[in-house]
Amino acid sequence: LDANISFSLAMFRQLSEDHNTTNIFFSPFSISSALAMVMLGARGDTATQMAELCFCFFTQLGKMPQPT
Repeated sequence: LDANISFSLAMFRQLSEDHNTTNIFFSPFSISSALAMVMLGARGDTATQMAELCFCFFTQLGKMPQPT
């Protein structure tokens, strides 16, 4: 959870610096999900680097309650 919060805040800070005169709306979960899907097609060093980045996403995904 801490990693997801850190990712979300870092993304917000970057977006707000780039777009400081407009409203900002983004979904950290959607961005993490998209990165995880891209990682599935990555190979070599890229796959290794993305796995390190996405590890926190997969950890959080495993903690989500399952539908009943």
